[in-house]
Amino acid sequence: MDLRKLEIFVTVARLGSFSRAAEQLHMAQPAVSIAVRKLEQQLDISLFDRSGRQIATTAEGARLLEQAQQLLEQVESIEYSLGDMKNLLSGVVEIACPSMLATYHLPDLLAEFLGDYPGLKANVTQAGTAQVEQMLLDDEVELGVVTGSEGGAHEELEFVSLIKQTMMAK
Repeated sequence: MDLRKLEIFVTVARLGSFSRAAEQLHMAQPAVSIAVRKLEQQLDISLFDRSGRQIATTAEGARLLEQAQQLLEQVESIEYSLGDMKNLLSGVVEIACPSMLATYHLPDLLAEFLGDYPGLKANVTQAGTAQVEQMLLDDEVELGVVTGSEGGAHEELEFVSLIKQTMMAK
């Protein structure tokens, strides 16, 4: 089923007129009539009672109208949320990280993340764990990578393990 035909149908039903729907949709009136007729043929039902001067939806048309409006609202919601995701994920992310992590682990993790979100760039500042935590608290960076056990020294910060690695000396 074609979403555009549903949109045309909903507009005709809402306005009660093929001509006014055509005007609102910036289409020729015959094109609106053809789209509705094709939708009726596809569904094998009559959507409008055209016997009087005013058009009105049939029982089937009223049911389709309700469902089509819900569907079109859902499509709009999906487009809106995806657009938000695309638009929100652009700009520069400020990251602070200890030197060893910045050198050995962060490049691979960051490359994968930035590959998924090409609208983002990252600035990495190298600092010790305590300084990284303080930078987060002072809103100097959006993301901090630290070493140590989960939980950290500050309750205000949320800690998530990225890598668990046992270090051994020989």
